[in-house]
Amino acid sequence: MTGKALEVLYYLDRPRPVAEIADRSDNYRNTVNRVLTRFRDLGLVGTADGSYDFDADFDRLHEFARELTHHLHRQRLEAVAPKGMILWEEYDEFLAQAGTEIDAEGFHETGLPRFVAFDLQFLHTSHRYYVYA
Repeated sequence: MTGKALEVLYYLDRPRPVAEIADRSDNYRNTVNRVLTRFRDLGLVGTADGSYDFDADFDRLHEFARELTHHLHRQRLEAVAPKGMILWEEYDEFLAQAGTEIDAEGFHETGLPRFVAFDLQFLHTSHRYYVYA
C-alpha cells in the first residue's frame, strides 16, 4: 500500500467521484483514478452514479487509513512536544496545542502569540498552537 493509496482511502469516507477525491487530497485525477482502478480490480470498491464507494465490509479500510494517519501525526507531535494535543487533522497536516515552544521543521506557530511579531499584545493562555504541514 503506497502513500497515494492510503491517502485515497483516507478521503473515501463516503461515495465520492474521482474529481472530489483529487481536490481533497491535492492529487492529480489520473493518480486517484489509477489507485481506485486498482482497488476496483481487487474488489474493494465499486462505482455508482460516477462515485466510488467501498464494497461489502471494506469500508474498514477507510478507518484504518484514518487511524494510521492519526498515529503518525501523534508520533510526530510527541517527538517534539510529549504533552501536546492534536486539535484538528487532515491527511498531511494538523493543528496542535502544546505547553512549550516547538522549534522543529514543519511546525508553524499560529494563534494570538504570533501577533507579538507585529507589536500587538493580547491576553493569551500558556498554550501555544502550531500547524504542522
